[in-house]
Amino acid sequence: MIRHTNPLEYFLLKPIKAARVSEVSETTASSNIPAEDRVNFHIGNPVQDKQLFSAYLRMALGININENKFTEDNLDDILKEVEWEKEERLKLEFLLSLIKNSAPYMPRGGYNKKNPNFLVKYFNEWLVKNQQEPLSYDLGETSGKREVILTTGGKFETLRLLFHTLSNYLIIRPAKIFLFNFELPDHLKNFSSLQFESLPDVEDKLIYRLQSSFLNQPDVPAFILLGKITEEETRRNLRRLSLEKPLFFIEVNDAPNHLSLAREAKMMNRVLRILTPGIFSEQLCNLSTGFIAGNSDFIKIIETVQFQLKGTPSASEVELLSFLLKENLFFNS
Repeated sequence: MIRHTNPLEYFLLKPIKAARVSEVSETTASSNIPAEDRVNFHIGNPVQDKQLFSAYLRMALGININENKFTEDNLDDILKEVEWEKEERLKLEFLLSLIKNSAPYMPRGGYNKKNPNFLVKYFNEWLVKNQQEPLSYDLGETSGKREVILTTGGKFETLRLLFHTLSNYLIIRPAKIFLFNFELPDHLKNFSSLQFESLPDVEDKLIYRLQSSFLNQPDVPAFILLGKITEEETRRNLRRLSLEKPLFFIEVNDAPNHLSLAREAKMMNRVLRILTPGIFSEQLCNLSTGFIAGNSDFIKIIETVQFQLKGTPSASEVELLSFLLKENLFFNS
């Protein structure tokens, strides 16, 4: 094996080419042509029609689907029909929004680079404005290279996408996946190109074990999955080790910026952060929508793997979290 002088070279990824239909769809979606003059290309994209949305709404509310007088244009009449109070109109508007946004597929990665949606902007504001130390990630609006994407299905599903990415697209394999204070279900350990190993939960032993591993396997790329926030001294030791050895970090601990390894010098491209809605409030931590932020090369391929394995993120899951945040229906952390 060739020994690299720059540890980051151990984490180079194979190039990937998107399917032609995906390229056409993305280009069309990001064009400046008015919506009424645009023809959208997407295989299997469901029909989007005002009458159809109203029919779905009647079905969801238990109203006879043939009662065409109940449409999205007369929500007050619908409220009376289902015997809801006026104060419950917000729930009705959410249901209608859910139907409208769940009919078309979301863009790859969960948002249009040139016009990020509410949830991505909310997350970006959390990163930049609402913390002790701001950290800015590129949404791809001008560069085309995004460092943030949405994911749905929960934390383990996000890790499945990541492990598929590493197993199939890392140039140097096999790779080691060290687990610190994090348990994986057995089905996520069945990747032939990845070797999984649990580390001691004690932080002093954590550093010693990593150092020992690199003595035995100095040229094997290693990833450490951090399931809890470590002490600052440990983060400094991990940083120093990664500048000398092929060590890459995956944070699954919902760390704020000032407690993340990403805020350390020269570390932005060595850290992938998998963040849950728990960053906004503990009440939201079990929702299935999440965020991946970090190295744009990894983000690009994870986004493609996501599209290949399961399509674009779930619009209904994204819409639910967006609604809760817009209406502030939770207690702030």
